[in-house]
Amino acid sequence: GNQLYLYGGDGNLYALNKLTGELLWTFQTKGEQKYDFADYFHSSPIIKNGILYFGSGDGNLYAVDSKSGNCIWFFNAENIIHTTPAIDNNKIFFGSFDGYVYALNLANGDLIWKFKTVGQRYFPRGEVQGSPAVFDNLVFIGARDYNVYALDQNEGFSHWNKAFTKGWGLNNSVQDSILYTGSADERVLIASDPKTGNEIWKIDMEF
Repeated sequence: GNQLYLYGGDGNLYALNKLTGELLWTFQTKGEQKYDFADYFHSSPIIKNGILYFGSGDGNLYAVDSKSGNCIWFFNAENIIHTTPAIDNNKIFFGSFDGYVYALNLANGDLIWKFKTVGQRYFPRGEVQGSPAVFDNLVFIGARDYNVYALDQNEGFSHWNKAFTKGWGLNNSVQDSILYTGSADERVLIASDPKTGNEIWKIDMEF
C-alpha cells in the first residue's frame, strides 16, 4: 500500500508513509548487535497478508501487524538472526548464528523443525548467515561451514548439500527453476538443478 517499512541498526522497525515520509509507528525489539566483523547485514522485513516478519540481533524472529505495529508473535532462537526469512506453504524459514535453520508455523510461530549445520574447522558452530530461498518444497540456505543445504520443507532433512573449499556460499536464489549460488572467497557463480544440486554451469567472477 502506501507504507514503507525499515528495520534499523538501532533495533527498531519503522513504518513510514511512503508519499510524505511521516512516521506512522515504531516497533522496538530488545536490541540489535553485531556478531563479528563479517556480519554484514541485518534481516530485512518481508510482508505476507498484512503481517511483517523479520529477525533481530536479540535472537527473536518477530511477526508484527503492518498497520498497527503490534507484535502478533515472536520466536526466540539461541543467537542472532540476521537472515531475511522466506515464506512458503504456510511456513516461515530462517537461520540463526546458533548454527540452526528453523521452520515455523506462519500463523502462530510454533516450531515445526530445526536443522543443525555440520560445522567447519574454523566455524564449528556452523553459523547460518545466508538468507533462504524456497522452491518446489525445498529450502536452500548457506552457512559459515562452507555448505549450501537443500532442506525438505516438511521434515527438515537435507536432500543434498554442496560443499565449498575456500569460503561461504551465502547468496542463493531460484529463478525459472534454476538455483543460482554465489560463493565469496571462491569467486564463482553456479547454476544448479535445485532438485539434485547438479551443476548446469559455473563461471569465475573476477571481483
